[in-house]
Amino acid sequence: MKIIGAFLVSGALFAACGGDTVTVADAGAKDSSNNNDGAVNDGAVNDSGVIADAGGNCTPPNTPCNPPCPNGTVCLQASGPTPHDLGCTPIPPACTNGVATCACMASCFCPPTGVNKCSQMGSGLTYLVCDNGTKSRREFKKDIDYVSDAERDELANEALSIPLATYRYKTEPSASKKHLGFIIDDQPENSPAVHADQTHVDEYGYTSMLLATVQRQQREIDALNKRMDALQNLMPPSADINARWSAVGTPQENARK
Repeated sequence: MKIIGAFLVSGALFAACGGDTVTVADAGAKDSSNNNDGAVNDGAVNDSGVIADAGGNCTPPNTPCNPPCPNGTVCLQASGPTPHDLGCTPIPPACTNGVATCACMASCFCPPTGVNKCSQMGSGLTYLVCDNGTKSRREFKKDIDYVSDAERDELANEALSIPLATYRYKTEPSASKKHLGFIIDDQPENSPAVHADQTHVDEYGYTSMLLATVQRQQREIDALNKRMDALQNLMPPSADINARWSAVGTPQENARK
């Protein structure tokens, strides 16, 4: 596990580890009674197992969100190494009107270090996502199988058949700018472009499908270039052709005689 960022939240150390989250009790934190006895402030635990201190700070419980989240909480998610829930987490008082935003909750689960970027999403369930990139080094992977030319062709055909649509999320105003993308319901079962939860886009898989399409097209271009080169080698040099036309006349010249 490689820790890329760490910060203190309500008497706990929250570390961002490229998609993994670790909560470690801080033995040096003081309790809410302001007594300097070195006691640890465990905080309050609500019905969903979320820990929140008296000041309204939060630590995700690292459990599935099981929508809808209870009132006063929001689903937090992380994108790497694969998308996963961090749990329904209390919305702190810092969030205006109890509305969860990255501005008031990023410190709960997505510190601004490394490639971390907090995004607000929503389709029925509003949630916040910490996009912390995709690990792709061999050391993090297993069961590696390289794609064959036949499989690459299948991926390219699927990518080329994806219908694109413009849309707004149901949580967005009618006047907001429409998004461009595809609808998961239109995709075949087990599509590499769709996450296993059948709700989120697997952006890494989707991008790899587009790469397979480019690779297939480049292979076709290379084959066409070879055919053109072979045809040119069968043709006489252009100087010989011009000499023959000069001797016998071009078809247009002969037609005028």
